[in-house]
Amino acid sequence: MSDKSNFPYKTLIWALVALIALFLFKSQFENALTNATEINILGVVIKTNDENALRLRDSLVHYKKEVDQTVTDLSAQLSLQEKSLNQLIINNKDLKDKLKTCNIEVNQPSTLIGTDIFKMLKKNSELKNQIDAIKKVEIMAFKK
Repeated sequence: MSDKSNFPYKTLIWALVALIALFLFKSQFENALTNATEINILGVVIKTNDENALRLRDSLVHYKKEVDQTVTDLSAQLSLQEKSLNQLIINNKDLKDKLKTCNIEVNQPSTLIGTDIFKMLKKNSELKNQIDAIKKVEIMAFKK
């Protein structure tokens, strides 16, 4: 049997070649890293080239437009519901006044209607707060 050592020369050679390549192309690597655009998406920082950064920005701008449209639609729907609720409150007050003039004791249903209206107003204000929170979210920031 031959008495050969099992030293990994091939692996060592490739590691040396990689180290020499890093040393020779050091300036090119530095330029590639310093010219990268830094993108902050929901707190996650990504470094990429300008082309990918622009494509990502365009897609996020498109997504933001869709979100803004949805928020606008929800705001319009909430304002319409708020107007309807205000009209219901006015009608409820009118009905209570008319019931007071009547001789019949029917206060229980009007009280239930009044509490339902106030519950709806509370939910409406909660939805407004959620929409305001959605509007304040910053999706993306660029740094060069």
